[in-house]
Amino acid sequence: MRSARRWFKVAGLLTISLAMVFTSLAQEGEGDTARGSVLLTYLGHQCFLIEGSDGTRVLCDPYTSPQPTGLHPLPDGLTADAVLITHDHLDHSNAGAIAGQPLILDAAGEWQIGSVTVRGYEGLHGGSAGRSGVVNVAFVIEVEGVRILHLGDSGVITDEETVAAIADCDVVIMNVHPMVIPWFKSMPFMDSIGARTMIPSHYSHFACCLWSTSQPAIDGFLAYPDPKNIVVGSDQVELYPEMPREFIIMTPSLLDESFLSEE
Repeated sequence: MRSARRWFKVAGLLTISLAMVFTSLAQEGEGDTARGSVLLTYLGHQCFLIEGSDGTRVLCDPYTSPQPTGLHPLPDGLTADAVLITHDHLDHSNAGAIAGQPLILDAAGEWQIGSVTVRGYEGLHGGSAGRSGVVNVAFVIEVEGVRILHLGDSGVITDEETVAAIADCDVVIMNVHPMVIPWFKSMPFMDSIGARTMIPSHYSHFACCLWSTSQPAIDGFLAYPDPKNIVVGSDQVELYPEMPREFIIMTPSLLDESFLSEE
């Protein structure tokens, strides 16, 4: 595992050297990301927890067990007021792992949960699954003036009404698996919806043990669009209206660090 440890430090999830090559961190932007009242936590894969200042908790795309390689299982006792399921693939739809009786949202519509407004827009899964008719719901989560778009495994959206509805979000949780959206289409899609802060997801966390043979590590994606501002962060970020144009590379809170240990 010595090479895996070296890879992780140099060009993996916490690819600080890559960030230095392709970006310069804006000091003003770094300060701004600490002033919000909406908390976003990255558990892993495409599972994110959104919390408002009133305590409302919305969980997106909980993964199943066995979990994607490099992650711990979802913890027992994990709670949420609502669980959003973008599509019914096992790595996105483990609502049964959430304690209590949360509201399960897995279709188009509009809901109010505490301080959080959720709007779902039906589309198709990307890649070959989309061509076979697999439905994917893109969710816009609005809380305290912050608009967050969770795309799940959506393909490139071209429907004009849907594009208008999901445009100009403060944060876009994007899928960087090239089997879902080819890398050369990712940034034009982000530009078409006016994405500002973009958070990549759905990638392997360790080059030594890819979750699937087609699912790359994050450095492959970041090398393609040549973004001008990358922030390497922790598992949590505070959000606010009018987030800046940047990428935030988050570290999963459920990252299994045993993959860093040496043999």
